[in-house]
Amino acid sequence: MSAARVAASVAAQDERAFDADFVVGVALRCHQALERARASRDWRPLEAVIAPGLLEQLRAGWSVRNPAVGPRTLQTPRVRVVSVENTRDPTAARCVLELGFEGGVSPLSGQLRPLRALEYWTFRRDDGRWKLAAVDASRDAGHHWDERLIADAADDPAMRSEAVFELAADDAVDDPALASGLVSAGAGVRTALADLALVDERFAWHVVVLAVERCVGAWTAASEHGAPGPLLALASESCTKTLLHPPGAPGPVVVRALRVVDVAPVTLRARSHPVSLTVAVTLRGKLAVRTPDGNGLVRGSARRRTTFTLRWRLAVDAQRPSGWRLDAVASGWLDRAVS
Repeated sequence: MSAARVAASVAAQDERAFDADFVVGVALRCHQALERARASRDWRPLEAVIAPGLLEQLRAGWSVRNPAVGPRTLQTPRVRVVSVENTRDPTAARCVLELGFEGGVSPLSGQLRPLRALEYWTFRRDDGRWKLAAVDASRDAGHHWDERLIADAADDPAMRSEAVFELAADDAVDDPALASGLVSAGAGVRTALADLALVDERFAWHVVVLAVERCVGAWTAASEHGAPGPLLALASESCTKTLLHPPGAPGPVVVRALRVVDVAPVTLRARSHPVSLTVAVTLRGKLAVRTPDGNGLVRGSARRRTTFTLRWRLAVDAQRPSGWRLDAVASGWLDRAVS
């Protein structure tokens, strides 16, 4: 039995939806629904099994090209579990499955598959059920084999960061005058943060770094799910739009397997209300821009990892889980990050 299947068995003790046979059944039913939809052009059944972002891409692609494909031209794939993430937050749970085909026609693209084709389907929880959020060809799916297995929600790293955020919130001081009075003129950013952390734990550097990492995870989840919800919970609406659909980009941004390499303080505005902090965030992962119909890439790569740096402005916000709100991203970030 594979490690992923063992993890699914353990996770199923918390939630039956993680049972490997159950998840495989979901994938097969989703595949069948796609077959029927391609033949009939009836979208309604797909709303129950496909996440909004991917469904929008399919609608755009199918309306422009690809003739209808009858179910008889397709086949039942072989399915196995690749990764499982049983998170404390049910909406963040995900499973990745490997689907093996012997040629045939893809219901996603309408194109002929090569013999022994492999696809990797990512399912996320939505409204209490699994929905297909992303599909990667084998050449673009190497990052899935590096993903963590979280069988028990108690092992979710997010739980540790939430404990840190809760302690910081208990120590928070909502007094802008106090914050400005503690920072001496000419003090470096790290020194100023250390001074502020004496009275408000949210300014402790380890809390700031965890807040950045949480935002990076939410950005990845929002991109993969095709819906802004995970990122909107941590970022302003304008910042969310800039990261997912930058101005001037022909289509949505795709980020996968992002990892924080470094976080460095740049500027601190201790006398503003709310207090804001600009940081340089260096990330490594996959970054690309899709075509408007979502069926191709115009920039970047879904296969190769790249390292890039962004400047983010964080603002103190007691209503956000980490105590910080991702408020803005430096303009032109996409041009600097991807060729």
